[in-house]
Amino acid sequence: MRPSLTSIFLFVAVGIILLLSPLVIEFLRHAVYYQPIVSRAQLDMDAIGHTIVCFENTHGQLPTKKEFLDLSLIQKRKPQDDGEIVPLGTKVNRITDPFGNTYFYSRFSDEKGFLLKSLGLDGKTSSDDIIWQKK
Repeated sequence: MRPSLTSIFLFVAVGIILLLSPLVIEFLRHAVYYQPIVSRAQLDMDAIGHTIVCFENTHGQLPTKKEFLDLSLIQKRKPQDDGEIVPLGTKVNRITDPFGNTYFYSRFSDEKGFLLKSLGLDGKTSSDDIIWQKK
């Protein structure tokens, strides 16, 4: 007895679904989980970057790394919480991005610009890093 055309079609359709499901899951994970966190990191970095620029305008120079930490302006958040706020003026020993990684701050050698960087989801220097800089 030969399998019917409907059985073959169903078998092929199930196979295609099984092959594509990891791609669909990854797309949904990126759209639902990762993108909102990236947006939060970009908003945080805008706030940090503009605060650094204000510091520079007030003091005539960019903050050192210690002064950067002393700014104490960042909302300290992780993806799993609802945004624990660190009040202005509170001393923090590290400023973290929404992924839980420390923001990287570096002044350029000419001391006229700076780089602010979030290492992204993987916590390593890679193509998913989020960068804010002033040249």
